[in-house]
Amino acid sequence: METPLPKIWATLVAKKNTSAITVFFVLFAGLMAALFVFQMFFANQNFNTMPIYGSVGPSQPLTSEQIQQAINTFIFQTVFFSESPLPVFYKFAFPTSLNLSSSYLGTVISNADGFDFAPAVMKEGNTYKMWWCGLSPKNSTDVFSIYYAESNDSVQWSSRQVVLRPTKDSFDALYVCQPSVVKVNSTYYMYYTGVSLNITNVSINAQGSIFLATSNDGINWSKYSSNSNPQPVIIPPEGTFNFVNQPSILYYNNKFYLYFTNSTSGNGTDTSLATSDDGIHFNVQNDANPVFTSPVGSDRDVKFLNSAGFFMVYGSIDTNKIFWTNSSDGTNWLLHDNSRTIQTKKYCNFGPGLLSYANGTCDLSTIVYYGAGDTTDNTTIGGCVNPKSWTIDASSFNITISNITTQVFNATNLKCISIRNGFNCKFDYLNSMNESAIVLFMLTDADGNVLITSIPIAQQGILQVGSLMMCTQFSGNAYVSWKVYRMSDISLTNVIAWSKTTERQNINCGV
Repeated sequence: METPLPKIWATLVAKKNTSAITVFFVLFAGLMAALFVFQMFFANQNFNTMPIYGSVGPSQPLTSEQIQQAINTFIFQTVFFSESPLPVFYKFAFPTSLNLSSSYLGTVISNADGFDFAPAVMKEGNTYKMWWCGLSPKNSTDVFSIYYAESNDSVQWSSRQVVLRPTKDSFDALYVCQPSVVKVNSTYYMYYTGVSLNITNVSINAQGSIFLATSNDGINWSKYSSNSNPQPVIIPPEGTFNFVNQPSILYYNNKFYLYFTNSTSGNGTDTSLATSDDGIHFNVQNDANPVFTSPVGSDRDVKFLNSAGFFMVYGSIDTNKIFWTNSSDGTNWLLHDNSRTIQTKKYCNFGPGLLSYANGTCDLSTIVYYGAGDTTDNTTIGGCVNPKSWTIDASSFNITISNITTQVFNATNLKCISIRNGFNCKFDYLNSMNESAIVLFMLTDADGNVLITSIPIAQQGILQVGSLMMCTQFSGNAYVSWKVYRMSDISLTNVIAWSKTTERQNINCGV
């Protein structure tokens, strides 16, 4: 099939008195014009903002170089890789309203008289890959290790193989378990719980930490910082003999987001969040406080549902159920609710893992895998601690987003007031939606180039929102305008309100 560009070229060159050089410049000018329009469009979208986390406030102005770099990155990813950058997430968001329906699929991994649980499942192309924690009690020398299998349909899996074992006389010498895997560029990153014995003069205690291993194929792994001397990337606070475990990893905007449970607070169901630029050195977010607490469920997995925000599944052998919750920003989660469960069949269910893509995103329709088992006495309290065997079962679920189109957001009276070394730009609003809104303030020059953006949040119950435009960030004449998105619209795809051209404010910072 003939491509359009050669056909246009041949037609123009065939015309009388038209040289190839002239045609080249015509096509080049057309391409530049198209790119200009393309950049102008995306400069006014929020692909040019950075994630807002931790101590960073609810607005973050950028330099023109950062904006241009972000736009160029978006163009490069879209044109050459047919994919757009991952969504940007914002602090102070409120969870999207979700509805979930689920059904039990059956047992997918089974080891007679063995223990299989805590799966991590990834889809790459047409291949499904699973890593999980396994043990064969029939082998007296076996310890909990990490296994691997593949599938073409997400249900029938190939023969298992051990891909990661404890290292003798090291910090993960007792066992390795609870893997979570993400792929960044061509490298797999596995975060896992490693346990060692802490022996003192008066006691022997087990201590759990989170470790890292990397691989080029998902099968042959190298522990950080070496296979002979693995070092944890997250450890319990000094002086405790407790656990940080259950790692769950995502990768967004060139940053690793690692969720984990922490028993050092006295409540093993608390979930913390740490982030890292290199996948090795992590900083705990939310002022080191848990981002989610629950009276049940010490085992969890967190992924990002495309168009619906962060999604968590959790459960434990104490509750025997798989629960779910969600968040728009990854920090503020819906409180635990006993009614939000995923359908299972067996009496004992725990250690869930969501089927995701390489970067940790999921579709609204996906699968959760989990450890499942029955005991001879299902009525005994704690009977699931030692079942006859643990298999890995699966349940599918489908999520729909509640219709919230009846609420409105009205904004009026945009104005910029001169302050010392800058301007305070703000407008009044009435928010009758059942969620807060994201406001994108934009400062542009006379040609429409974006100079500064900021992202304040228009919360419910507050009637004014604004942003500071400081003269230390630009000089000369500029124009202020704004757009508004629902808080649940994480990727900022549907504008619900915007300033008219006649309303934009002209401000000037003298050189």
